[in-house]
Amino acid sequence: MGETKLNDLSSYLYSGNSGQFWSVQNMLNTGNVDKLPNLVLYTAVILGYIVLVGPGLYLFLKKQERRRFYRTAVVTVSLSFSAVVYLMGVGTRFKDTFFTYATILDTTENYVDEYTYINMRTPYNKAYTIALDPSYDLLPITRSSSYEMKPVPRFMGSEDYKVKISYGDKDTRISAQNAAAFTPKYYSLRKRTSNTEHKGLLGDITLFEGNVYGTVTNEYPFQVEKVGILMYGKMVVIDELKPGETMNLNGLPVINYPINNSFLVSARVTGSYQYPKADIEDPAYMLALSRTNILSFYLDKYSSFYNPEARIVAFSKDQSDSQFLAGGNYETYGMSMFTSTINVKTKKDGETSRSALMKTPTVVSGQYYADSNAIYGVDPVSLEYFLGNDMEVEKLTFENPSDEFLNSENFYYTTIFKGNIYFYNHDTGNYDAMEPDKTVYKAWELTPYLSPGNTLTVKYVCDNTSENNWYVTLPMLTVAGRDK
Repeated sequence: MGETKLNDLSSYLYSGNSGQFWSVQNMLNTGNVDKLPNLVLYTAVILGYIVLVGPGLYLFLKKQERRRFYRTAVVTVSLSFSAVVYLMGVGTRFKDTFFTYATILDTTENYVDEYTYINMRTPYNKAYTIALDPSYDLLPITRSSSYEMKPVPRFMGSEDYKVKISYGDKDTRISAQNAAAFTPKYYSLRKRTSNTEHKGLLGDITLFEGNVYGTVTNEYPFQVEKVGILMYGKMVVIDELKPGETMNLNGLPVINYPINNSFLVSARVTGSYQYPKADIEDPAYMLALSRTNILSFYLDKYSSFYNPEARIVAFSKDQSDSQFLAGGNYETYGMSMFTSTINVKTKKDGETSRSALMKTPTVVSGQYYADSNAIYGVDPVSLEYFLGNDMEVEKLTFENPSDEFLNSENFYYTTIFKGNIYFYNHDTGNYDAMEPDKTVYKAWELTPYLSPGNTLTVKYVCDNTSENNWYVTLPMLTVAGRDK
């Protein structure tokens, strides 16, 4: 199974799903900004009260020669303004249990997988019970017990519950007690339904030497927007697709993105990168941020390793806020994202062009992080790439993220490899230094460096002057050649 998968299984066994706790928290805590109070209005009311109850009221009564009524007037004005402030806050208060949610609808030709994550809270310090749709599989998301460094309590069977889950034919009930007001409780809901209406984002996509060919079609009965086609390090962004619309991908710009920075990639798809600073009073910014958070979570959870297929993501303005509830009139706020997986063709006119990372490189020396294509750059790192023995290699390309990422202010904490690259020479048994800044190598240049099985061993030596070289992002390698 491999060391990485064994470690993941071990982590899940001993920590439950606590690994999702922080990422789910970030995704669900954007919240509904309509509940935020209008600070300008509150400030104006308070200043008006201070002016009126202080010198304004005193001077008015003095002019009317009724100063003896000042105390009574102060009490009356104070009560009046208290009522005004209370009425102003009606729209900002929660009256009952409320939910924030994020839903991922992953569509295939035959079925639709729904992954819904909810944060359930109540504004009161009292017990409550919620009924959920029983068609969902329910899983609580909790923080690891080791986080607070407290000993794990021993359960003897006589303890009273804090959260109780009851499964019935008509609903799944969650009962909570002894919980402080606004304490978050996270849950994961999942269900699979048949795709009888053949909804989804469908396409026929070919990725060849950095260009995308083919089409993508919106088979949903509504318009989708901020459509991203993600192909392991390369993406195409489409602003919108109307119901039934087919978009020709030929000639659309292809953007190289860093696979180890999901938030920056998500911001590029959703458009939140266009906002120079946070502005919670701007609905457009908050919408883009919510979409960025859910897409970032999706990429971290489902696309952290090499995927040979394309993942299409999209959003819609139409939301189904209460789809997971079995009853009750509760406030819900959240975001839905639509995804599809499409096979990507890599052949054209008898030639193949694909990522050299489709098989995890073998680490000859040093430390390499396969999930993010990064190295511990303090020491030299040597990797053996398997280019595939089903082709005659004609070209090898080293690609860094596109300039729009490299020039982004938010990219400063990501270190791109800068230094010397060496290829292992099978004829001499030595590593040969390559030309600085050279990114494309032809077949005749690669002859002494390719093994009979079409493997290439590359040594990376970072510049000593580079900062943060403990975590350095390597170039993405693409190999092209004629099929044997």
